[in-house]
Amino acid sequence: MYEEVIYGINRITRIDEPPRDGACKGHDPRMWYPHASRSDEGNYSENYKKAIEDGKAAKRICLGCIKKLECLSYALYHEGHGIWGGKTERERNAIRRLLKIQMVPREPFIMVSREQVALRDE
Repeated sequence: MYEEVIYGINRITRIDEPPRDGACKGHDPRMWYPHASRSDEGNYSENYKKAIEDGKAAKRICLGCIKKLECLSYALYHEGHGIWGGKTERERNAIRRLLKIQMVPREPFIMVSREQVALRDE
C-alpha cells in the first residue's frame, strides 16, 4: 500500500505507521499539539503565547530530525492535527491540496475488556 508523490525535489512515500525513533522522542507530546493541549489551562492569552512557543519549539526539533520526511509522509495521509514532520495542519493541508492527497480513514478504536482479551487468547 505505497504510493509515491513528488513534492518539490522530495519524493514522499506513503507510510502507514508513524516513525518511533524521531528527535521528538522523550519530549513533552503537548509541544506537537500546542493549541489543543493548552486550551483548557487558565488564562487564554498566556495559553495562546505558550502554545505559539510550543509550536515553534516543536518545529525546531523537527528541523534537525532524520525521520522528518517519514513523519511528514505519515501525517499527510493519516494526521489532521498537530505538528508532524515540521509542518502544521494548515501547511499539510496546502501540501495535500497541491498533491491531491486524500487522507486515509483510520480504523475505529474499540475498547476491549481484559476478559474479552483472555477469551480471545484461549
